Amino acid sequence: MGPDAMNLIDTSLLSISDEVRLLALIVILMRAGLGLNRRIIKKIGPLALRLSFLPSLFEGFSIMVMAHFFLNLSLVQGEMLGFIIAAVSPAVVVPEMLRLKEKDFGKRNEIPSTILAAASIDYVVAITLFTVFWELKEDRMSVSECPFLWCR
Repeated sequence: MGPDAMNLIDTSLLSISDEVRLLALIVILMRAGLGLNRRIIKKIGPLALRLSFLPSLFEGFSIMVMAHFFLNLSLVQGEMLGFIIAAVSPAVVVPEMLRLKEKDFGKRNEIPSTILAAASIDYVVAITLFTVFWELKEDRMSVSECPFLWCR
């Protein structure tokens, strides 16, 4: 809907879009953090860590290998694609888990709290690893030169 498509979004709004996205992410993650109890986090901490790191790393590296062989991407580009896809969207998970907590679903095993904590950590891990591989990328091509990830 921006200048590359239908040009319906004002350019002044596009100039502050990075700040708006960051602010939205901060609000979502703050809601997640405020929805957690310190006592519960101590109880579910190791499980939440395993649920955040292991699936994200497995998915990211699996996509890296498949992208390298099937899409002919470099390993760094494949890893960047892998962590884009592996990122759990907190905008989807956080409100739903808070709603489940309000309805007391999974209260005995603290399932919504576990998923809420794991999703928040997973998103940070995916962003961090994407950024690491972005910095490792050999040739930094501007978006105007080639808007696609598979350009070399």
